[in-house]
Amino acid sequence: EIGVGTDAGTEDEFVELYNPTDIAVNLANWALKKKTASGAESNLVSKAAFVGTIAPKSFFLIAHQKYGGAKPADLIYSANSQNLAYASNTAVIYNANDQAVDEVGWVEILKNGSIERRAVQNGACVVATGVGQFLGNACDTDASSDFDTRSARDPQNRNSLPEPRAQAAVSGFNATYD
Repeated sequence: EIGVGTDAGTEDEFVELYNPTDIAVNLANWALKKKTASGAESNLVSKAAFVGTIAPKSFFLIAHQKYGGAKPADLIYSANSQNLAYASNTAVIYNANDQAVDEVGWVEILKNGSIERRAVQNGACVVATGVGQFLGNACDTDASSDFDTRSARDPQNRNSLPEPRAQAAVSGFNATYD
Protein backbone atom coordinates (compact mmCIF):
# COMPACT_ATOMS: atom_id res chain seq x y z
CA GLU A 1 0.00 0.00 0.00
CA ILE A 2 1.22 3.51 -0.79
CA GLY A 3 -0.17 6.75 0.65
CA VAL A 4 1.19 10.09 -0.57
CA GLY A 5 -0.33 12.79 1.64
CA THR A 6 -3.22 13.88 3.81
CA ASP A 7 -4.90 17.05 4.99
CA ALA A 8 -2.12 17.14 7.62
CA GLY A 9 0.49 17.61 4.89
CA THR A 10 2.03 16.25 1.73
CA GLU A 11 4.77 14.55 3.78
CA ASP A 12 2.23 12.37 5.66
CA GLU A 13 3.14 9.44 3.42
CA PHE A 14 4.22 5.82 3.53
CA VAL A 15 5.21 2.79 1.49
CA GLU A 16 4.15 -0.61 2.86
CA LEU A 17 6.09 -3.70 1.78
CA TYR A 18 4.66 -7.22 1.92
CA ASN A 19 6.66 -10.46 1.87
CA PRO A 20 4.52 -13.15 0.17
CA THR A 21 7.21 -15.84 0.57
CA ASP A 22 7.78 -18.48 3.24
CA ILE A 23 11.21 -17.12 4.19
CA ALA A 24 12.29 -13.92 5.94
CA VAL A 25 13.77 -11.18 3.74
CA ASN A 26 16.78 -9.28 5.09
CA LEU A 27 16.50 -5.68 3.87
CA ALA A 28 20.07 -4.63 4.74
CA ASN A 29 21.55 -2.43 2.00
CA TRP A 30 18.32 -2.28 -0.01
CA ALA A 31 17.11 1.10 -1.31
CA LEU A 32 13.72 2.74 -1.80
CA LYS A 33 13.62 5.39 -4.50
CA LYS A 34 11.06 7.58 -6.15
CA LYS A 35 11.07 8.09 -9.89
CA THR A 36 9.52 11.15 -11.50
CA ALA A 37 7.61 11.20 -14.78
CA SER A 38 10.85 12.30 -16.51
CA GLY A 39 12.65 9.21 -15.15
CA ALA A 40 14.84 10.98 -12.59
CA GLU A 41 15.38 8.87 -9.44
CA SER A 42 16.09 10.03 -5.90
CA ASN A 43 16.48 8.17 -2.62
CA LEU A 44 13.70 7.93 -0.08
CA VAL A 45 15.78 5.40 1.89
CA SER A 46 19.43 4.99 0.91
CA LYS A 47 21.26 1.65 0.90
CA ALA A 48 23.33 2.75 3.91
CA ALA A 49 20.21 3.57 5.94
CA PHE A 50 18.07 0.57 4.95
CA VAL A 51 17.84 -1.96 7.78
CA GLY A 52 15.25 -4.47 8.90
CA THR A 53 13.73 -7.82 8.07
CA ILE A 54 10.32 -8.73 6.70
CA ALA A 55 9.07 -11.95 8.26
CA PRO A 56 7.35 -14.51 6.00
CA LYS A 57 3.83 -13.45 4.90
CA SER A 58 4.31 -10.17 6.79
CA PHE A 59 4.57 -6.41 6.34
CA PHE A 60 7.16 -3.64 6.74
CA LEU A 61 6.18 0.03 6.86
CA ILE A 62 8.47 2.78 5.56
CA ALA A 63 7.45 6.41 6.04
CA HIS A 64 8.42 10.06 5.94
CA GLN A 65 9.34 11.51 9.34
CA LYS A 66 6.09 13.54 9.19
CA TYR A 67 3.94 10.43 8.70
CA GLY A 68 1.07 10.58 11.19
CA GLY A 69 -0.63 7.21 10.86
CA ALA A 70 -1.84 5.04 13.73
CA LYS A 71 0.63 2.22 12.94
CA PRO A 72 4.22 3.30 13.59
CA ALA A 73 6.74 3.10 10.78
CA ASP A 74 9.36 0.35 10.89
CA LEU A 75 11.81 2.60 9.03
CA ILE A 76 11.86 6.36 8.42
CA TYR A 77 13.03 7.86 5.12
CA SER A 78 16.73 8.74 5.17
CA ALA A 79 16.01 11.59 2.74
CA ASN A 80 13.14 13.48 4.36
CA SER A 81 13.56 16.33 1.89
CA GLN A 82 12.12 13.97 -0.73
CA ASN A 83 8.50 12.95 -0.91
CA LEU A 84 6.22 11.13 -3.31
CA ALA A 85 3.94 13.08 -5.65
CA TYR A 86 0.18 12.69 -5.86
CA ALA A 87 0.45 12.19 -9.63
CA SER A 88 2.78 10.65 -12.20
CA ASN A 89 5.27 9.10 -9.78
CA THR A 90 6.81 5.68 -9.23
CA ALA A 91 8.23 3.94 -6.14
CA VAL A 92 11.06 1.48 -6.82
CA ILE A 93 12.60 -0.94 -4.31
CA TYR A 94 16.12 -2.22 -5.04
CA ASN A 95 17.81 -5.18 -3.34
CA ALA A 96 21.39 -5.17 -2.04
CA ASN A 97 22.62 -6.09 -5.56
CA ASP A 98 20.96 -2.95 -7.02
CA GLN A 99 18.33 -5.03 -8.84
CA ALA A 100 14.80 -3.62 -8.96
CA VAL A 101 12.65 -6.01 -6.92
CA ASP A 102 9.40 -4.16 -7.48
CA GLU A 103 8.23 -0.96 -9.13
CA VAL A 104 4.86 0.69 -8.67
CA GLY A 105 3.80 3.64 -10.80
CA TRP A 106 0.60 5.63 -10.55
CA VAL A 107 -1.30 8.26 -12.47
CA GLU A 108 -2.86 9.68 -9.28
CA ILE A 109 -3.29 8.85 -5.61
CA LEU A 110 -5.93 10.94 -3.89
CA LYS A 111 -5.13 12.99 -0.80
CA ASN A 112 -6.03 10.99 2.37
CA GLY A 113 -6.28 7.82 0.27
CA SER A 114 -3.86 5.21 -1.01
CA ILE A 115 -3.33 2.49 -3.56
CA GLU A 116 -3.11 -1.09 -2.36
CA ARG A 117 -1.86 -4.22 -4.10
CA ARG A 118 -4.62 -6.76 -4.61
CA ALA A 119 -4.75 -10.13 -2.82
CA VAL A 120 -4.73 -13.59 -4.36
CA GLN A 121 -7.57 -16.07 -3.79
CA ASN A 122 -7.75 -19.42 -5.61
CA GLY A 123 -5.12 -18.25 -8.09
CA ALA A 124 -6.95 -15.05 -9.04
CA CYS A 125 -6.30 -11.44 -8.03
CA VAL A 126 -9.08 -10.02 -5.83
CA VAL A 127 -9.58 -6.73 -3.99
CA ALA A 128 -7.72 -6.59 -0.67
CA THR A 129 -10.81 -5.44 1.20
CA GLY A 130 -13.93 -7.34 2.20
CA VAL A 131 -13.34 -11.07 1.59
CA GLY A 132 -9.75 -10.31 0.49
CA GLN A 133 -8.86 -8.28 3.58
CA PHE A 134 -6.75 -10.97 5.29
CA LEU A 135 -5.32 -12.68 2.19
CA GLY A 136 -2.10 -10.65 1.94
CA ASN A 137 -1.09 -8.45 -0.95
CA ALA A 138 0.50 -10.95 -3.32
CA CYS A 139 -1.13 -10.09 -6.67
CA ASP A 140 1.81 -9.27 -8.95
CA THR A 141 1.21 -9.50 -12.68
CA ASP A 142 3.24 -6.33 -13.40
CA ALA A 143 0.07 -4.51 -14.42
CA SER A 144 -1.56 -1.37 -13.03
CA SER A 145 -4.65 -3.51 -12.37
CA ASP A 146 -2.68 -5.17 -9.53
CA PHE A 147 -3.65 -2.12 -7.42
CA ASP A 148 -6.92 -0.70 -6.18
CA THR A 149 -7.62 2.81 -4.95
CA ARG A 150 -8.53 3.11 -1.27
CA SER A 151 -10.41 6.11 0.05
CA ALA A 152 -9.18 5.35 3.59
CA ARG A 153 -5.58 4.41 4.26
CA ASP A 154 -4.85 1.27 6.30
CA PRO A 155 -1.11 0.56 6.30
CA GLN A 156 0.35 -2.40 8.17
CA ASN A 157 3.75 -2.78 9.83
CA ARG A 158 5.92 -5.61 11.16
CA ASN A 159 3.70 -5.86 14.26
CA SER A 160 0.62 -6.59 12.12
CA LEU A 161 -0.56 -10.19 11.95
CA PRO A 162 0.83 -12.28 9.07
CA GLU A 163 -1.38 -12.87 6.02
CA PRO A 164 -3.05 -14.83 4.60
CA ARG A 165 -5.00 -15.73 7.70
CA ALA A 166 -8.59 -16.58 8.45
CA GLN A 167 -10.93 -13.77 9.34
CA ALA A 168 -11.70 -13.84 13.04
CA ALA A 169 -15.02 -15.51 13.74
CA VAL A 170 -17.17 -14.82 16.74
CA SER A 171 -19.24 -17.71 17.97
CA GLY A 172 -21.41 -18.24 21.00
CA PHE A 173 -21.89 -14.50 21.49
CA ASN A 174 -25.17 -13.57 23.11
CA ALA A 175 -26.24 -10.17 24.41
CA THR A 176 -29.35 -9.43 26.47
CA TYR A 177 -30.68 -5.97 27.15
CA ASP A 178 -33.04 -5.21 30.00
